[in-house]
Amino acid sequence: MRKLIFTLVLGVIGTVSARAQCSTSVLEAFGATSSLALYNTYITIGTIADGYVGETYDADYTVDLMGEQTAMISSIIDYIDKLLTDPKSGISADDKDYMNEMKACLNDLYDEAEGLMEYAGNNESGTEKYNTARDAAWAKIEELLGLNDE
Repeated sequence: MRKLIFTLVLGVIGTVSARAQCSTSVLEAFGATSSLALYNTYITIGTIADGYVGETYDADYTVDLMGEQTAMISSIIDYIDKLLTDPKSGISADDKDYMNEMKACLNDLYDEAEGLMEYAGNNESGTEKYNTARDAAWAKIEELLGLNDE
């Protein structure tokens, strides 16, 4: 069932992005949506890690959930790459900078999820990977969302 939902979500994203024009409102919506996605992905991975450590989730379920997260993160990175390399995108240099920063954060979130998968698979080095990537992702999220602005 989750794979069906995942496939539907990706299909909708692809359809919407194909029809979108690069207007200010589209860019603002993209920024707001991407901010929410980064924050929620960070929270989701952390919550699942807490569930695993607290023995609410077993290793197999944790690995499955993180596999879904890494697949979705990879898909979003691919869409960003397509947008960044499309000569017809019409996006500004500032918007490209934002998307590259977002992509860097997504890579950290991917590594965080991968670290949790490794840890759940009895690879103790996964904890260091998880913690390092988690700290790096949070720093980027704070910056992108302006959470550390006074």
